[in-house]
Amino acid sequence: MRKWRRGIGAAPLASLMAYKIFGCDGSVDDAIIVAAIDRAVVDGATVINMSLGADYGTAESVESKAIDNAVRAGVVVVVSAGNAGPNPYLVGGPSTANRALSVAALDTVETYPGATMTFASTTLDGQNSNRSGSLPLTADTVVLDDGDGGIGLGCDPADYTGTSGKIVVVLRGTCGRVEKLEYGADAGAAAVVMVNNASGLPPIEGVQQGITIPFIGLDGDDAAAVMTADGEGTTLAAGADIVNPGFADAADFSSGGPRAGDSGMKPDIIAPGVGVASALVGSGTESVELGGTSMAAPHVSGIAALVRSAHPSWSAAQVKAALMSSSSIDDLAGYDPRIMGAGLVSARTAVAATAVATTKDGSNSLTFGFQSSTERIDETREFTIENLTNSPIRYNLSLEAAGSMLDAGVTITPSSVTVPARGRKTVHVRIRMSADALAALPGTSFWEIGPTELTTVRGVIVASASAPATGVRVPFILVPKGESKIALEDLHGAGGMVPKMSRRSFVTVRNSGVHGGSAD
Repeated sequence: MRKWRRGIGAAPLASLMAYKIFGCDGSVDDAIIVAAIDRAVVDGATVINMSLGADYGTAESVESKAIDNAVRAGVVVVVSAGNAGPNPYLVGGPSTANRALSVAALDTVETYPGATMTFASTTLDGQNSNRSGSLPLTADTVVLDDGDGGIGLGCDPADYTGTSGKIVVVLRGTCGRVEKLEYGADAGAAAVVMVNNASGLPPIEGVQQGITIPFIGLDGDDAAAVMTADGEGTTLAAGADIVNPGFADAADFSSGGPRAGDSGMKPDIIAPGVGVASALVGSGTESVELGGTSMAAPHVSGIAALVRSAHPSWSAAQVKAALMSSSSIDDLAGYDPRIMGAGLVSARTAVAATAVATTKDGSNSLTFGFQSSTERIDETREFTIENLTNSPIRYNLSLEAAGSMLDAGVTITPSSVTVPARGRKTVHVRIRMSADALAALPGTSFWEIGPTELTTVRGVIVASASAPATGVRVPFILVPKGESKIALEDLHGAGGMVPKMSRRSFVTVRNSGVHGGSAD
């Protein structure tokens, strides 16, 4: 397939309709997004792909409501989850609509092409970020200056003045990574070397059409060493392939859940989103390698179209449920439903699905949400298994935990169930946490759990069946908090009287909650 001039895509026979919503500055009004959704529904779309969004999405935005209504009208709506990183609550709206299928990005690049940078007596190992075929090359080096003794960002084309024929070194940050390459190429630079702004190599970019100069990525830990290359003759050459430590894991940019507002389970599913060949506008049949959840969502949209084609009688809700229920974690590294949803999308198993799991709100996941208590947590949610075949299917239900359960108890009722042909059965999932379990939870402050962490109980309820019947998967999440309950019980002064300001006084502070707390 790598030798083909044109990629066939996930659904090569699908008809496409495109709706322009963004202006020249790359922003758009909510009303225009809603109008485009409405128009697509009226025009007969069966699947809508929305590679757009904003961080901290909720279920209550106007776009979320429009998406929910589009699904009720019979259209599958697939939305990118966002590229803000894995921290909690960053998952972008409107993918956070209950009935939207929110798609995270998977890193499917197993190795990167390596590169070396040699100057004076120093050789640094890096990566050939744009897979340039112009190595090796030798030229003088210019390290951009940030004015404070460090490496400059190179976010202004003027920064590259006088760099024609030279190797330019910049620091990652502020502006787009590829922008730095473009500025260097426009100035006639021989190559651009970008040093990461943290330990490790920067993201791979892939081939950039129209740009042939090398774009070399260096480890952030080599920043001090590369600064000594300023003014030196430097050779850039191909190096050994680099094993990608993030292979088969969520891309480091993919936005993390849960959903803002109610700690709902989002994203819903994960799909390839790194090094994806995308159509290059204005090139005819050429492509450009891109990364982002905006690449992962169209992948799933194509698979949704395949499922609709194979099962034209299925509703939009059933198609979404088939994609989630049939997902898998077998090929994933470090599975985390808070970032990956139900699992990795699978076209073959989605088309072959014999049953799906659904919830009343259309999310097809179990949101126990944020639960704060001074005593205990005891919450129950339910989902329905729908048999899509003409024969009964028996399921055994089990818990697939993701990380520590924090002494939470999960009860699935019933533990096994036979779903009649074309019938439905409801399954109840109960999560309980005792006062002792709540008391053992870490605090919620940054210095106790870290700024990027969130205390959760999460996993998947798995319903397994014997072949040829297919199983179903239902992710769940609970964000528990043990409350402290601090109060002033008494105020004393000399002789037990209310003290005057000049007297020494004391108060009794008591915590009747289950968790430690502080008072000022």
